[in-house]
Amino acid sequence: MSQGESIPLHNGRVRDAMDRFVRSLPPTFDAWHDGTGYDLEILEVGGEAERKSVESILLSRSVNDWRDIEALAAVGTPSTIKRLRAAYEQGPLIIKIAVLMHAAEIVPDSEREQILIEALALPYEDGTFTQAMILIETHHSEKIRQVLWRGVASDRGNKAALFAAMLIYLYGKGESAYDFQHRPMLVKFLTEDIDERREALRELCKLLETNPSPGITEDD
Repeated sequence: MSQGESIPLHNGRVRDAMDRFVRSLPPTFDAWHDGTGYDLEILEVGGEAERKSVESILLSRSVNDWRDIEALAAVGTPSTIKRLRAAYEQGPLIIKIAVLMHAAEIVPDSEREQILIEALALPYEDGTFTQAMILIETHHSEKIRQVLWRGVASDRGNKAALFAAMLIYLYGKGESAYDFQHRPMLVKFLTEDIDERREALRELCKLLETNPSPGITEDD
């Protein structure tokens, strides 16, 4: 069988994969809670006919969240890329971040920075904020670093601690953005005690061998 040739649907594995894809489409609480996307194994085990079927199903639906974005990007045909571009241009911030995560190549470089900065202003509990932090591990700029410094100095609770951990990683002092080997310092950012927060900021600057970005002080 030549590459790209359809595998007949009577093939049990292909039929099962297509059934699972269709069953994964309706939104459920478990899928939302666990961050589970559509079951896309059909794109691996099926052929051209199955890919076209998946494409047709996706294009018949609205683009509502990251699962739609992920699936459209996985199909990767001119039609699904066109839908992704439209979703990016017309969609809210949550959709723009999802496109940046799953189809970054269609987002203009000049717009990536502002999208991430907008997402950093969201509450810590917002999933879009979490996605932005993941993206910043590889998509960061000096302006984004300034936003992180400002957050460390002025935000309260988990956001300040996460911003500090991200700066530690970006400055090459941590193995990952979630490396909490410096936890004793990071937990000081969780407190409302201004003196403890100032001490934490001084410790962070000493660790990173730098000062906060210009214009940011311990009193922010």
